[in-house]
Amino acid sequence: MQSLIVAAIVIVCVLYASWSLMPAGWRRALAQRLRHWPGLGRWRAVQRAAGGGGAGCGGCGDCGEAPIQIVRRPR
Repeated sequence: MQSLIVAAIVIVCVLYASWSLMPAGWRRALAQRLRHWPGLGRWRAVQRAAGGGGAGCGGCGDCGEAPIQIVRRPR
């Protein structure tokens, strides 16, 4: 019984970590798919991710991303 509880906790942690570290575009697409499943459409996190109401960069490309510049300090 203890092993089952630990396994359930580990699975929940893996799902949470993969959801939070997933790129925002993937998270929105997955949230749109999960909305149509019975019982999952009412989760606040799914609806919040699908709406895109979070803060920070979602990597959508609309912000006019500048290319990365590497600046080396003189020695």
